[in-house]
Amino acid sequence: MKKLNFFKLLTASILSLSTLSVSAQNMDHFETNWYADYVGARIAITTPQNIAGALAYDIANDGSGGTNEWGGAVTTAMNNIDVVKAVPYEACVPLTNGTQVNGKIALIQRGNCEFGAKALRAQQAGAVAVVIVNNVPGGPVGMGAGAQGASVTIPVIMISDVDGAAIDAALASATVKMSLSSWASGAKNDIAILDGGITQWHAQSIPLSQIKTGTGTPGTYEGITGAVIGNFGTNPATNIKVKSTVTFTPTGGSATVVKVDSVLYPGPFNPGDSIISPMSKTSYSLGNVSGTGKFNVSYEVTSDSTDELPGDNSTSYSFDVTNNNFSKGRYNYQTGLPTSNIGFAFATSVDFMWGPLYYINKGNYSLDAVQFGLSKTGGGSMSTQGTVNILVWKWVDGSNSQALDGIIVSGECTLVGAGGKTYGGADTSGQFFTVPIGDANNANNPVVLDDNSWYWVTVSVPINTFLLCDGVVNYFPRTFARAYKSADTAVESYSPVYNGTDATFTSSATEFPNMFPFDRFNRPVDSVRFSQQKNGSVPSVPLFLSPFTVDVKNVNNPNPIAIDIYPNPVTDIMNVSVELDKQANNLHYSVLDASGRRILEHNESSVKSSKYSINTESLPAGNYFLTINADDKVTVKKFSVIK
Repeated sequence: MKKLNFFKLLTASILSLSTLSVSAQNMDHFETNWYADYVGARIAITTPQNIAGALAYDIANDGSGGTNEWGGAVTTAMNNIDVVKAVPYEACVPLTNGTQVNGKIALIQRGNCEFGAKALRAQQAGAVAVVIVNNVPGGPVGMGAGAQGASVTIPVIMISDVDGAAIDAALASATVKMSLSSWASGAKNDIAILDGGITQWHAQSIPLSQIKTGTGTPGTYEGITGAVIGNFGTNPATNIKVKSTVTFTPTGGSATVVKVDSVLYPGPFNPGDSIISPMSKTSYSLGNVSGTGKFNVSYEVTSDSTDELPGDNSTSYSFDVTNNNFSKGRYNYQTGLPTSNIGFAFATSVDFMWGPLYYINKGNYSLDAVQFGLSKTGGGSMSTQGTVNILVWKWVDGSNSQALDGIIVSGECTLVGAGGKTYGGADTSGQFFTVPIGDANNANNPVVLDDNSWYWVTVSVPINTFLLCDGVVNYFPRTFARAYKSADTAVESYSPVYNGTDATFTSSATEFPNMFPFDRFNRPVDSVRFSQQKNGSVPSVPLFLSPFTVDVKNVNNPNPIAIDIYPNPVTDIMNVSVELDKQANNLHYSVLDASGRRILEHNESSVKSSKYSINTESLPAGNYFLTINADDKVTVKKFSVIK
């Protein structure tokens, strides 16, 4: 997928590494430093202690040889280098404190001139590296070279506004030092929790109705203690212990500790190119909460030796118990929108279908709406992107004579819900939308969810368009932990992606090898596979459940899209009659063949009823799909052409 051709990289790795043998538990290394090669440099604050630790970052040159790279790659370790704030901070003109910057890492704020121009100003002052601080809320973003980037030969890194503010504040009263390395930190004893390497819970937000004890599969909502650890020192480490502490803060209340757990890896854990993953064989339930609130899970790793760089030995995350919000990615309750700091598209120009997989523990709740956002290169209006369908599939692994393997194929999926968004001139790149979801065959009826069931919520993303994602959350260690803990063949997936349309998906007997869940490697794996799955693989696609149970017997709402297609099967002309319960601003017809190719599109505006004839005389015999979007309501009909 696009983010420096990520998906092309992933596909190649599937083909070349499928026969590697792996150990029972540890993510051991193979021929080279896969973590460093695939993820890039390790960027960490080493001093002062209160802000020390590894940083999330983007780098202009990750050393992979990509055509868009500029600046220098981190090929040799730069340990404990002083950080100096550039003057002026935006570095759009020559620096006035060049003497102080010389031989140091320059801290520069994003804004008002090109990235390449900023980095060149620092390089001309003698800086050995540049750290650019985002000037807007959110994580690091990709950096273009601009007109002067080709002249930059030192590493250029971007960090978040929050991390940058912490460094800036510390510089007011202390010396800040950073290390940039491909692996080794220069210390003798230095183990660390890798970025994105902790086991997380099933979701970042979950309705109270679901977390409470239900009839679901044991383990799906349970916590598992574990983390992915690297040895960046020169000495072997022994008795590596990963400890987790879980606290719960009820809404309006005070935090209490609800669980302390640990797992021990005796070692020895040798230095160099290696990763271990201590994972507990036991799990624990958090389903005894009585109301909404927030769980916090903190992790700490220790060993027999005193760590010389302890700033990256601890980390934490939190997840919310809500009234009706269910989100695999983080959610901002102040804005009412999901958190997103990155977007992905396929490296090859194809439509694709992608979204998170949710487990419903307690059924008889309705799925009311889904949020999503798309972006495109260059930003601006999204009016040319057309209509995007949001589809909800119930997945039963191993059903209809398919393999029980934890991999979604069409024969295991039933389309149960649909919604849609038709982009207009006022809709912009990066904007989130809330789309009502109705029954796929009767759009005004709710989608009533079943007990103990998986639901895949997918966005049908148009060609050359990016689906907005949370680039921080990583569920792969959880998937790995559940596979290690259990002998079950079906383990917890989180973010499957399919390189085709919903029509292609439903018309195929099997998707292998066209189906690429990011968590396909759901068995004990090596460091390359952890690094592949580390960043940006969680679409920011939350859903909303009705906070009250639905009495299915009383659901008898009229369909806002009453469709009659005749004849079906058809030979030459198929007539379509549409009656709406209220006038639609936009009515969109789309016909796709079994390969997902769009054969016909037709738009009408300000209509309550419509009659339209589709000429099928030139179409080959086979199955086709008619999708009708009335504003944000969607209904899908299948029809057949016979000869």
